[in-house]
Amino acid sequence: LKAHLQNYQLRLVGSIDPSLYPMLNIYRQVPYFNTHVTFTGSIFNKQMLELEYSKAKIFLLTSSVECCAHVFAEAAKYGCYIISTDVDGVYDITLNEKYGTIIRTHNINDLSQALIKTSQNPDLLKETCTHYQAYARSHFSWDTLISDFASELLKSL
Repeated sequence: LKAHLQNYQLRLVGSIDPSLYPMLNIYRQVPYFNTHVTFTGSIFNKQMLELEYSKAKIFLLTSSVECCAHVFAEAAKYGCYIISTDVDGVYDITLNEKYGTIIRTHNINDLSQALIKTSQNPDLLKETCTHYQAYARSHFSWDTLISDFASELLKSL
């Protein structure tokens, strides 16, 4: 609750570790939390998940480890500005923070500052949305990835 983002609705998509329930019950006693934070749970329906991405301006990932962060490519497809911890692939997917901010794991101050700075910069969000979507379409589509892989494979033969 360090980042009071009045014009934003924080939507947490995914499962919640049961060990966090006691802490969440404390936060739920704060009116701001209840009006600005929504837990959707896991979304397995592809269309419903894409609807979440299409409404988002910022994609936030706070994992300590992420073995296959395909969610980054999905966020990029919709032009979301990425705020993430230093997990594998984050520097590549954000083009060394051109389309995102990388924060330290378990650092609430970094997270709060990144959210405040990003949410208060509508020009950054607009530019990211426009340019990042185009970049994602030209670099992250399966056709492009397979073609690039095949081309590199042929060079090595």
